[in-house]
Parts: sequence; structure tokens; C-alpha cells
Amino acid sequence: MKRSVPTYYLTFDYELFGSGKGNVFKHLVNPTSKILEVLSSYNVKATFYIEQLEIEALISLKDIYPENTIEHTAAIAIENQLRHMIKLGHDLQLHLHPQWYGATYENGSWKLNFNWWRFSDLPFRTQQDGTPGKYDLVHQGKMWLDKLVSPEDHNYRCNSFRAGGYNVGDDITTINALLENGIKLDSSVCYGYFANTTLSRYDYTSV
Repeated sequence: MKRSVPTYYLTFDYELFGSGKGNVFKHLVNPTSKILEVLSSYNVKATFYIEQLEIEALISLKDIYPENTIEHTAAIAIENQLRHMIKLGHDLQLHLHPQWYGATYENGSWKLNFNWWRFSDLPFRTQQDGTPGKYDLVHQGKMWLDKLVSPEDHNYRCNSFRAGGYNVGDDITTINALLENGIKLDSSVCYGYFANTTLSRYDYTSV
């Protein structure tokens, strides 16, 4: 009898720490370079879940800080690494930590809104008080990735999502926010996972 060969999907989250702390080179660019080298040596392709809000914020610093500053150098390194991933044929999909929405950079550190940590707790659409909506976060993240990848890969589709801290939720607003943006696959729900902390609240023990 012929044995079926299992299929594995290798994924990585491309991000700094959720708190906004960390060194771009030590904690993001350099480790990712090593991962890409290993993948290439085995001719393996992976999916990189790009934390769009954070990565866009980090890259935006190149337009604020002059050349030879750490902020400008780090932004260029991230841009180059993303292009390198695409050229190597890896898949880039959407990862979101909502606390990065509207983040500001002051005196060498990021100011984030931890009231928005859980994607599952957000409203469907962005509110007048500035609270980001699920639909709008996914939409703008998807558009950003499309703009980044499509010039290199005309067949590219952003159709997969991973919520920060696994906080995707299972109510109708979450489902509609994903489906209405063409998201076909969610990688946030992990069977058996349970958390009830200040930042992470979910129960996947029976999904």
C-alpha cells in the first residue's frame, strides 16, 4: 500500500517585539538573513507573515531621518530584505498587531496603543474616536502588501492572515472583515490553545 506524503507549510512572523522594543538588525534583519540562507540551501519556500503596521512604520523613518542614522539605515535594510524575499520566491502574507496603528516614534522608542492589542476586540469599521476597525486594518494591510509584491509577482494574492498574539476572535465581524477582503485562510487559530491574560484572550480548546 502506498503511503501518503505529508505536506508541511513553513511560516515565520516578520516583526520586532509586540512592545515595539528591539533592535532591527539584531532581532529582525540578521536572523531573517540566516533563515533565508538555510531555506535556499534546501530549496525550500516559506510564507513570511509581514507585520504590516509595524514594518510600514519602521520603513517610514527613512523619510524622516537622514542617511547614516540608525533609523534610516534600518529602514533601507528592511526594504531590501523584503525585496530579496520576493525575488527568492517566498510568499508574503498579512500579520497584524493593532497596537501599532498610529504608532509614533519619540526619543528613540515607539509609542503604541495597547488598548488596541487584541484584533478580536476591535469594531468592524474604524470609529470617529480613532479606534481602528478590523475591516479597515485588513484592507490597508492587504493593499500595502499588494503594492509591495505585485510588481515582482503578477500572480500574487494576499489571501492569508495571522492575528497578533493569536487574538483573531470568532464573531461575525471578524469573519466578515476577513472574507470581504478576500482572505481565504486564517493562521491564528491553533487547536488546543487557551489564554486569559491582560493582552491575550482566546479559547481554541474545542475549535
